[in-house]
Amino acid sequence: MTGNISILGTLGKTPEALHYESGTIICEFSIAVNRKVKGEQVTDWWAVKSFGKTAEIIGQYFEKGHQILIHGELTQDHWADKSTGEKRTKPVIIVNSFDFVERRSDSDRDQITSHNHSSSSERSQQSSYTSPKPPTVDLDEVPF
Repeated sequence: MTGNISILGTLGKTPEALHYESGTIICEFSIAVNRKVKGEQVTDWWAVKSFGKTAEIIGQYFEKGHQILIHGELTQDHWADKSTGEKRTKPVIIVNSFDFVERRSDSDRDQITSHNHSSSSERSQQSSYTSPKPPTVDLDEVPF
């Protein structure tokens, strides 16, 4: 069972799509999401992974500070700490689809516009790219 999540956030750094010899493309990045707790702004950071064409497009068109609307599955990464051997986990969002998001001019500051990545002249305000399921990854190819 997976948890579905849609989240609007700001990229903390420019994402980089990594191309592996097997043909697998992976793009890992983090997004900041602001919320209010007792009147104070709190920033939560979310780890995000994308695969295939989705990873390639995100790596090509997004930069630090850009906003992105992610639709995906909430999962957990598991690993053992190298120095202590202690088991660790962290929540990770696996991207199923995403939207390009931009803020309008100051007068429309709170309105969000979404754009599809394609060059189609029939873009809709709420279009998105849907990713194929994540591929099986040979762990010997992952650089971490």
